[in-house]
Amino acid sequence: MTALLAAAPILVTIALLLTRLPAWAPPLAGIVSATVVGVWALGSSPASLYAASLTLLPTLIKVLAIIGAGIFLSRVMQHSGAQQRLADWLSRGGATVPAALMMAHGVVPFLESVTGFGVSIIIGMPLMMALGFPPVASAVMVLLGLLFISPWASMGPGTLVATELSGADLGDMGLASGMMMLPAFIVSGVFVGVIAARSITAITGPDTHSPRPSMGQVLGWAGVGTCSAVVLWLLTIGTNWLIGTPVAGAVATAIVTTGWLLYIRRGRLAPTPGHALAPYGALLVGTISGQVVGSWVGEGIFQDILESPATWAFFAALLGWAILPAPRSMYTAVPSETLRMWWTIGLPNALYISFGAVIAGGGLAEALATALMGLGVAYLFAAPFIGALSGYITASAASSNSMFGTTQVAAGAPLGVSSLWMMSIQNASSGWAVVSNPARVEIACQMIPADRRSGSTRALVFRIIIPAVLLTTTISGVACLLFLMLA
Repeated sequence: MTALLAAAPILVTIALLLTRLPAWAPPLAGIVSATVVGVWALGSSPASLYAASLTLLPTLIKVLAIIGAGIFLSRVMQHSGAQQRLADWLSRGGATVPAALMMAHGVVPFLESVTGFGVSIIIGMPLMMALGFPPVASAVMVLLGLLFISPWASMGPGTLVATELSGADLGDMGLASGMMMLPAFIVSGVFVGVIAARSITAITGPDTHSPRPSMGQVLGWAGVGTCSAVVLWLLTIGTNWLIGTPVAGAVATAIVTTGWLLYIRRGRLAPTPGHALAPYGALLVGTISGQVVGSWVGEGIFQDILESPATWAFFAALLGWAILPAPRSMYTAVPSETLRMWWTIGLPNALYISFGAVIAGGGLAEALATALMGLGVAYLFAAPFIGALSGYITASAASSNSMFGTTQVAAGAPLGVSSLWMMSIQNASSGWAVVSNPARVEIACQMIPADRRSGSTRALVFRIIIPAVLLTTTISGVACLLFLMLA
């Protein structure tokens, strides 16, 4: 009964997501119902809820700052025409399967590696649509590009939390999480390959109806995507081992981006789009160098400023504002659009982070996990689902690891599973489920121009993303049960 009560706010939120209510309504309802359940049914005090919310306040501020700076950069790049010049450079042939894989296995996860918190969606969506892919397909493929990158996103704060909770080495946690991420890589490759190819068929078809592809074509597209994903996985594992966890994702995805770009452009990178690259270059170099310099400065506000992707996204936007040729209308349109989109995107994100705090502080997370611990060895199959649920709720691997990490480790101990492997399951599964969080999906949908967005857009995106996450989690659950029982 306790477990059902603890699950009720989550079920309420999911049910409301299927409606056409505003994006802020489901998480607000979740917060209210979780508060009621936590205080009146589970005996939590308002003080514990307040303490949990206060703990996540710095994360909330950081996320809102990063989203705002990312939107500012995106609007500058869009209005100056730099976004289209970059898209033309990235794919001379327009919408192709290699172009989609370059974005989903290269550009988008690379941006997520050095920024995080969905900034890559804000930047990647206009690029994907500029290549010629339909809006819904673009949103799905961009989100699938984040399915596997979470352990190394934003230089790996979620993996650092997992390391601290397990007592393991950071490099070992990165490698173990990478091993657990293999299903996510493969699912991403298969889905992106098929979706991209079907989208191209629809674009180039003789009429508005896409011809049904043959089974051979579908298998071929899936095979190309799988090969791209496996190569990226091997590169990520290798760079994690050779260079270290924080930069492993950025290095691996940069290599894949370059490889696909050379293939698309037949071995030649020139001519480059010139100044259009400068803002993104400043973002990437600044974020990486900020991490390095911040570690020398020591803890404090200056370290926070240097290491925050918001700092460098804002700097990149100002640089683009200064050097990119643009129509006079940009200087009035960009500020108003940035503020409007920041409110539309930031509010749901803030509410979902608060929802995660109430779930943790109200004792609901502990009640759910405790109920599932009675499964015995079957818990090994359920562990990825618990991690995925926490990632779905919080939209943050760091937050979800903090919520469920100690429970996962405690549940694995009687089964003889080390804390390293239990935390790597939690770290990986919470990471791939973040892409299905409604706030992340809402960011992708809001980046679609209003005249190309309908009331069913969000539901169509969920219709593909949720099965991708569930398939990844199920494969992982079976693998964990077999591997860890035999180990």
